[in-house]
Amino acid sequence: MRAEEARAAASQYEALFELIAAFLAAAVVAAALVATSTFRIVFAQRLRQLALLRTIGAHRGQLVRALAVEGALVGLVAGTAGVLLTLGAGHAVPAIANTTGQSLSIPGVPVPAALAVVLGAVLVTVGAVLAPALSASGVSPLLALRRAGTVAGERGIGRARLGTGLFLAAGALGLIGVVFSNLPEPGDTNYARAAGMTIAVLSGAMAFLALVALGPLLVRPVLATVGWPLRQRGPTGTLAVGGVGGTPRRAAAVSTIVALGVALVSGTLVGIASLQGHTDRHLAVNAPADFDLRGDDRGLSAEFVQRIKALPELTHATAYRKTEISIDGTDAVATDLEPAALPSSRHLYPADGTLSNLGPGRVIANARVAQELDVTEGDSLTLTSESKRTVRVTVAATLPSDAPLTADVIVAPADLDRMGASRLRNGVLANAAQGGQAARTAAEKAILRTTGPNGGTDLSILAEERDNSSAT
Repeated sequence: MRAEEARAAASQYEALFELIAAFLAAAVVAAALVATSTFRIVFAQRLRQLALLRTIGAHRGQLVRALAVEGALVGLVAGTAGVLLTLGAGHAVPAIANTTGQSLSIPGVPVPAALAVVLGAVLVTVGAVLAPALSASGVSPLLALRRAGTVAGERGIGRARLGTGLFLAAGALGLIGVVFSNLPEPGDTNYARAAGMTIAVLSGAMAFLALVALGPLLVRPVLATVGWPLRQRGPTGTLAVGGVGGTPRRAAAVSTIVALGVALVSGTLVGIASLQGHTDRHLAVNAPADFDLRGDDRGLSAEFVQRIKALPELTHATAYRKTEISIDGTDAVATDLEPAALPSSRHLYPADGTLSNLGPGRVIANARVAQELDVTEGDSLTLTSESKRTVRVTVAATLPSDAPLTADVIVAPADLDRMGASRLRNGVLANAAQGGQAARTAAEKAILRTTGPNGGTDLSILAEERDNSSAT
């Protein structure tokens, strides 16, 4: 039972950890690209040394193996240092928290995971060093008599590199096509989020590898286009454009790192905005207001509702009715809550149709109703109340998931009247007049004073769920 409760508690963070896993994969790819560029710069500074080794009989394979061993040692040192620093921080945080009165569990020492991280660091570093090592090992022995900087002016790339770059570019575009072709329909809760993000990260990695391979060929065409405004600024702009065009490989390497940084920042912002949008949509459905004051089976009278609305500590107070109905033979719950009456309604969006078209004879259906009855905007539904009164309505819009107050359909008050629903309200949604915990507490006390100790009402503070989601 404890294990089941732990899994249930952790399940609400699955989407967050899937997003973190995607960024972790992107971080590993970014680290490999940065390491590749770093090794390329380091080996370029040692070209004369490598050329001298070639003059005394060192073969290209020997140089590649020697440079790969250097990369493996660098990865071993870096991976070990990273694991030790991480374990140290993980054990230091609970100790620091204990001094402030907080209690955090010590993570322990996961030896298998630590060894796997070190091994992964070695493999990533060796993979990052291979391309620069292959390029540097092909240095001519005559370069020992020249300056190392002359190689940076080489502009062409080999056929193998060209073919590899084109293959990677085609693969990146193909994977993006796979992602777009498998995007879920609105309301689809079975979409494999982790698979989609993994493919997107893989596509980005292939795109950057293609940029690394084809960069020297792309520099001059791009420079010819964007360099024209710089040349118009005088000799400084002309020299700058000429300097970049004279060393396309170096310019391509720098451009790749800049593009990588821009991509990571953009991806982070998009990921955060997507997660925030999902949270806002969830709260607009499950916590549409700060307070939900519900009455008993007798309902809330119009006089009582007016007294609640007149409280100065409250704002955007709106009453609603909920009743059980059937829709074309399917059990459902209907409400006449007006979505536009609450500020949180700006986070609601339709799967199809327009929410503002809600009115007499026109309803908003949630995703369950839309999927089970296969209806979209413009289709007709038959609503039947418990008293067997029926109303024929048209779907004005459908939602991608649930509707506020866990309702299946949102209808106009006139349609509930036609079905014989009680005129008494089932509840009132309201926000505190001002932000902050003090204003919310004052509003709660004002509601409790109005209802009295035996008012037959139940007050739910929905703002607490919003606070918990924001803190998470």
